Order: sequence, then C-alpha cells, then structure tokens
Amino acid sequence: MRRKFYLFTLITLGLYLVRLWSEQNAQPIPAPRVPQPTPPVSSRTRNPVVKDDLTQIDGIGPSYERALNAIGIYNFAQLAAQNAEVLSQRLTGVRITANRIQRDQWIEQASKRISTSNT
Repeated sequence: MRRKFYLFTLITLGLYLVRLWSEQNAQPIPAPRVPQPTPPVSSRTRNPVVKDDLTQIDGIGPSYERALNAIGIYNFAQLAAQNAEVLSQRLTGVRITANRIQRDQWIEQASKRISTSNT
C-alpha cells in the first residue's frame, strides 16, 4: 500500500513540475494582425477646406489652434459660427473655459477677420 502511495505522489509531483516548466517556457501567441479598414472612396470630390492661421486671433496660440483643428475648426468662418459654451466643452484636449473664450473675444475676432477678408 505504501508503495502505491509513493508511486502516486511521484507521478503527481512529476506532472506538476512538467506543467510548471511548460508554462514558464511557453511563448505568448501573438495576436493576429488585423489590417486597418480603408475609408470608402467617394466618386464626388470634396472641396478642400481653407485653413486660416487661427493664431492671428488674440488668445489663440499654437496649442489652441491644434485643438481647434482636431475638432474640425480650420478657418475664421467656422470659429465665428461657434457658441463659446459649446466650444469650451468640445475642446477636451486643452483647458479652456467659456468665460475665457468670451473674455478674449475669440468669436468676435473671428467674425471681424471674416468681414475684413471678404472686402
């Protein structure tokens, strides 16, 4: 009986050690590379967006200009059409408040830039 116990213990210990060794030496299986979907090609040509230098507005520096471009505002007309409260909520990458946008008069300055560039 004792012999069977030792044999059972030896086999169990051996299986445990083999499992432990195989887990340590196992290489992680890399995830399959999924190609990025390509955007659909439209037969219509889009009008290119005219990009204004938004840093000409007092209070807008290069980082605010990048943040505005990231949310789709590239020119003075697009900025002039915004609401200060909504604009401050959409600009999540930078810390800006609606009060600061109103205080620095971003929207008013953009409106003036539109009227001076059209004449």
